Amino acid sequence: MPDLTLAELLCSRLCHDLIGPVTAVAHGIEFLADDDPNMRQQALDLMGKSAAQGTACLQFYRVAFGQAASAGESIPRAEVAGLVAGLLQGGKVKVTWGAGTGDPSRRTARLFLNLIQIGAEALVRGGALAIDLACDAQGERCRIAGTGPAVRLPEGAEAALAAERLDARLIQPYYARVLASVLGARLALTLAPPGAITLDALVPAPT
Repeated sequence: MPDLTLAELLCSRLCHDLIGPVTAVAHGIEFLADDDPNMRQQALDLMGKSAAQGTACLQFYRVAFGQAASAGESIPRAEVAGLVAGLLQGGKVKVTWGAGTGDPSRRTARLFLNLIQIGAEALVRGGALAIDLACDAQGERCRIAGTGPAVRLPEGAEAALAAERLDARLIQPYYARVLASVLGARLALTLAPPGAITLDALVPAPT
């Protein structure tokens, strides 16, 4: 794919995700003109919540799609967990972390964050997301296991993960596939049993 096309589709995806919080803040500003104290308080609450949501999205995307992260070659796993918590705050997806150890490299963290978001968004009615992240001499591994009352990937997402299809809705799984290819990572996606999704990623240690 031409680099320009990839950039255009990524920008479209990010703008789509951010337009909601930004629009909510704009509506809150309009409501502040109301003389009703209750309406003004509701407007302030809406603006505060939406601004926090937008900030969390930007912080997540800076690392998941860009190069901004902690100094050094790796990213502390606590920072990765914080980015995920911020992105999903106030939503219906509850995250638990396994007992894995080690900090992922910057590039590997980008892949893992993209896969985590794909897994979370597949839980369309909410649910539980268990993340096991381990980095050691054998490589960098991440398993994302989600369960919920309704598990659904966007049509074509599996093909995008295999770099077979692409459009603006599917740019994130395609981008995850590109990252995996650059890293020499092995990806596996399982949608079974019903109501469950598992994403596995393994980045082998350098030889």
